[in-house]
Amino acid sequence: MAWTLHNLREIVKSIGTPALPREQAVWRDMFGWTTHYEGQLTQQQLHCWHLEPPVQGYEVLYGFPSALHGLLRLVCFTQCSQQIIRAGAQIWDTGGIFDFDLRVSSMNATYNALIDAGWYVFGEPRELRVGPFVLNEALLFSPEAAGVALVDRIEPPLSKENAHNGLLGSIYLSVTVAQDINATARFLIDVLGFTPMERFILQPSVPEPTVFRLPWNIAPQIPVHLAAFSPNGRRDTLIEVLQFEGLHGEDRSERAIPPHRGLLMYRFPVSGIEEYYRHVAACWIVTTPLTTVEIAPYGQTQVFAVRSPDGVWFEFFEESHPFAIP
Repeated sequence: MAWTLHNLREIVKSIGTPALPREQAVWRDMFGWTTHYEGQLTQQQLHCWHLEPPVQGYEVLYGFPSALHGLLRLVCFTQCSQQIIRAGAQIWDTGGIFDFDLRVSSMNATYNALIDAGWYVFGEPRELRVGPFVLNEALLFSPEAAGVALVDRIEPPLSKENAHNGLLGSIYLSVTVAQDINATARFLIDVLGFTPMERFILQPSVPEPTVFRLPWNIAPQIPVHLAAFSPNGRRDTLIEVLQFEGLHGEDRSERAIPPHRGLLMYRFPVSGIEEYYRHVAACWIVTTPLTTVEIAPYGQTQVFAVRSPDGVWFEFFEESHPFAIP
């Protein structure tokens, strides 16, 4: 191939302007993440997201100290109407990004700190078995219904030597919910060139509580299909797709675009983006054609975007100079 996909650089999250101090209190103050950039969104960037005057925006980019991937960009849009992408959604409702995952060194401390910061609990810490992995996992939502899963890997255990304010690193995994997991898999593999990593069915044999909060009595009747994909065959970044067989709800795909609030998009760096764009555009509808946009702090970039069958916004860019920790 004439292109190379790299680890997820960032997830873009849209929040209301009054919510910015609250979010800063979590990522900058509580977790001690590095501020890589803070400033106004350019009209060029807004245009790339199909937003025109009088819409304006402000953005802040945070990252785990020393991390070059798995960053979080907070964006506040003003002078526009907005909805919360997954407001009131059930976990099996499709459309957009459901959550992102963070590994923790102390589950109880981090879990309680987020609750004290105003986040609400979807699922209390609970054991989850996924293939060879045994996890202690809790799921919380910010006020924009943006999910964050806290994950303590029990088996095989992880070293906690590099723990920083309760976390073991940057965003390493994100979950989307599919209407048809096979169609989404074909999109990720054939269109985007991702590598399939594993595929499981999660289904208890007896009525019991699950991290998905299914009613106990029907949990054994609902196979939860899980498939994980990597942009480059490594485990530094995983996009995980779920499908709840037999459960059908709302689809939030139409809302999963700027300027609506919640987890908006994935941003992946690419080397050889022009060839990659030709490949993707030849087999999928392009949301934003390849164009040149200034994305701080990466400088001038070539960027394009597509949306998955479930409305997930994928943005790919090639930066003019390598990203470095300030």
